[in-house]
Amino acid sequence: MMDTENKSFTTVWIIVIVTVMVSALLFSLYAGRKMAKQYAPLSHASMDVVYECTVAHLWFEEILSGDRHIDLQSIWEHLDQAERYVQLMLDEVASDQGKLLGIYDRELLKATEKVRDGVMSFRAVAEQRWVDRSLSGVGTDIDQRFDAIFQDIIIDTNTVDLTFQKAMKRQLHLFELVESLLITLVIILGVIFSLILYRHDRKRTADMHTLRQSKDEIHRLNRGLESKVAERTRELRVANDHLKDLDHVKSMFIASMSHELRTPLNSIIGFSGMIINDMAGPVSDVQRDYMQRVHRAGKHLLLLITDVIDISKIEAGKIAVVYEHFSLDEMMSEALGSIEASLNEKDLLLKTEIPKSIEMYSDRKRLMQCTLNLLSNAIKYSEHGTVEFHVELMDERLRLSISDNGIGISEQDIPRLFQAFVRFESKLKILNSGTGLGLYLTKKLANEVLGGDITVISKVDKGSTFVLDIPLRVEMATNDIEERT
Repeated sequence: MMDTENKSFTTVWIIVIVTVMVSALLFSLYAGRKMAKQYAPLSHASMDVVYECTVAHLWFEEILSGDRHIDLQSIWEHLDQAERYVQLMLDEVASDQGKLLGIYDRELLKATEKVRDGVMSFRAVAEQRWVDRSLSGVGTDIDQRFDAIFQDIIIDTNTVDLTFQKAMKRQLHLFELVESLLITLVIILGVIFSLILYRHDRKRTADMHTLRQSKDEIHRLNRGLESKVAERTRELRVANDHLKDLDHVKSMFIASMSHELRTPLNSIIGFSGMIINDMAGPVSDVQRDYMQRVHRAGKHLLLLITDVIDISKIEAGKIAVVYEHFSLDEMMSEALGSIEASLNEKDLLLKTEIPKSIEMYSDRKRLMQCTLNLLSNAIKYSEHGTVEFHVELMDERLRLSISDNGIGISEQDIPRLFQAFVRFESKLKILNSGTGLGLYLTKKLANEVLGGDITVISKVDKGSTFVLDIPLRVEMATNDIEERT
């Protein structure tokens, strides 16, 4: 009864703290979405007003001077568009810029109305100049008034944009204030919860002392304990089997979803590559820079998804193992060629020692994957110096050693090195993106596919040496994998 009350009490407090934290998260999402939804379309519309008025002004001057031969209707269409965007900013309507929520800030509303009046005056003067175009040449009063109204529109639109920014800053300040209050509330609740738990724990200790004094009652209860333990053991066994099934379903689900994600990612990578190479037409330097970032991010995400698929398949027992005869020389040449660009980019020297004419019977693709993962890590976490790659044949086993003189790994971090999603703090962490799956996957492939193991020796600021020890022939060492696949 006491345990039930303690658990209920603890559950209530956990629910309260979680509720406050979820509320803080939802508020963050709501505030950010509101700012983006309310102000971004308004800012875009104000820029569109400047663009339409600028085009109208430029073309109208060129028409009057005889340098442009187009229909005057194009000028009026641009001014119509400018008036439309201003009206959209003032009304709560939907447009191709998104849903504009209207302007409720008094200062912002006044500035926007001034832009609208300026656009209307600009159109009226333009129509008057066209009617009296013989008397409205460069330097005339009406020409100067035409240019002055245009300049006022630009200035007033900039004022609107600056007002947008002020309004967003006010919203951001309010958002930060509420966030701070919510975080403070969570901390206070956590402290109160800890103090109450401490009080309950002391009370529980006292109660347990009283219970220990009731030996006769405990002996009586123990007579039925064995049967209860046996029953609970059976229940736990059933629950454990169920959890294994759920874990298998989870792994298969992750693998399936990852496969579905790769199709759109390949499209993103392909089309961005076409744009970068001007296959879809010329692009500006800024656009090419943005597309190159998209291209690199897509490739990085594709590699991450591939790692997730491999890990999910291994955990689900569905990894595709392909054993074949192949030449180690040929495979290593291909692997070293893949990292040549990375070595040159960081000006690193590669030293290799690989025996000739070694024939293997193993999974070539997975051995290549493990080798590239280790070589890439050595390059990634080395700022200068040399990367050494040695292959040694020992009886019927092969030992691949990859050494660097990079940042190294501390002794206390090495036991967690091959765990999933583990990344250690270092001066190169910011420069090198990653999720901590590479070495975890390499370890699993080495153990469960290649029938070997991987070890590491490292010192901080001295470098690291990773050793991959595998058999030349793995069919006997991985019977369990073959049975599962």
